[in-house]
Amino acid sequence: MSGQWRKAWMMIGVVLILLLIVNEFTSNPYEKYRAKVKLETYLNEQYPESSFRVTAGDFKRKNETYTFTIVNKNREEQVAEMAIQNGHQYEVIEDQLKK
Repeated sequence: MSGQWRKAWMMIGVVLILLLIVNEFTSNPYEKYRAKVKLETYLNEQYPESSFRVTAGDFKRKNETYTFTIVNKNREEQVAEMAIQNGHQYEVIEDQLKK
């Protein structure tokens, strides 16, 4: 293996390690998208008579959850936050709309 190939593989390894570290602290856009889709599905199943817009998703590293802001399209003043557990099987763990 030539020296250039070795350097290229080392650079790929360093970049991969850095991406894994960043992913640990901030999650990644694909996981956030999957959580948003799961939340939209949950809202459609639980509240079929209402129409919602899901916005402003944040990742909470301490709890491994995503928090999204939900705005009711019919009544703009109704704003709630919902938390969804990160992982392969996303699960809504906090629903402020049920209050």
